[in-house]
Amino acid sequence: MSNFSGKKYDSNIILNLKNINPNILICIDLASLCSTSPINLSNLHNPDFVALSFYKIFGYPTGIGALLIRKAGKKFNPTGFFGGSVDFYNVETGEYILKENFEQKFEIGTPNYHGIDLLRYGFKDLKRFGLF
Repeated sequence: MSNFSGKKYDSNIILNLKNINPNILICIDLASLCSTSPINLSNLHNPDFVALSFYKIFGYPTGIGALLIRKAGKKFNPTGFFGGSVDFYNVETGEYILKENFEQKFEIGTPNYHGIDLLRYGFKDLKRFGLF
């Protein structure tokens, strides 16, 4: 769904792209759509990645989202390294060794602990309203 116009696009676009190039990776930004509609990923032709924003769902906290990754997407590595994502770095050569754990090697900096803690209230409200 477009953030600009609210238009909901036909998910068959994904099938067309996959028919043109079966190796193409698809990332769908569901930030806007997930705040207004129930989501069934199988109806979206199994995207490789799905991004969403909890701010768009709950209205608070900002800066917290989710990236859902199909198992096939786990073959990726970051193109560089960031705080907390490496086990070793050599300042003289620039050599680095990424952490083995998939989630840790993509964790950039300090997590938003306060925001993460607030998510429970958003999910609690969704459950209370029968939306979750």
